[in-house]
Amino acid sequence: MYESEATYLAERYHPDYMMIMPELRFNLGNQVNSVRSIEEWVQFTKVIADSIKNISPDTKIVLDEIARRKSTPNSIDYIRAIMQDNYEKIDILGIDPYSYSELEDEVSTIVEFRKNYNWHGKIWVGETNLLDFNDENEQRDYFLYSIDLANKNEFDGFCIFYFRDGSGMTENTGILYEDFTQKPAYDAIKQIIQQRD
Repeated sequence: MYESEATYLAERYHPDYMMIMPELRFNLGNQVNSVRSIEEWVQFTKVIADSIKNISPDTKIVLDEIARRKSTPNSIDYIRAIMQDNYEKIDILGIDPYSYSELEDEVSTIVEFRKNYNWHGKIWVGETNLLDFNDENEQRDYFLYSIDLANKNEFDGFCIFYFRDGSGMTENTGILYEDFTQKPAYDAIKQIIQQRD
């Protein structure tokens, strides 16, 4: 999350959406330039949001971060502080589950925070398919379950992080094979979308 890069992208593209990712689990206490507290991170996030909105006021800002109680307490503190602050220029919070248990943990956390702090914005599932699936059917089942869980909890969006095999950190993360043929997960997601239209 860098102000210069965010403003450059806002100026060049005026995107509909811009995702900013603080990734506190990597950054907190390990900054090259400075160590930031949770409060300082919240203020810095607001500076980034302001800089984007000043250039491109219609851009929706997606703040993507882990909201997992079990493995990243710093991120939980940050998400809680962001939702308590309820800054109107942050439009969407995205969560990043990397397994079934993390999905359930993050959904329950963000739903609790939304209720407790009357969060004004939308909630998305962000990075979804960074898992290394054993086969295509396991991947399909994960997507069906995670989309259903997000829907039941009134989430507003769901991101497919890697669309095609070979474009991610592992070889089988996409919902298309490397030659662009469709996997069972692609077909399942397509059916869900068609049912909603």
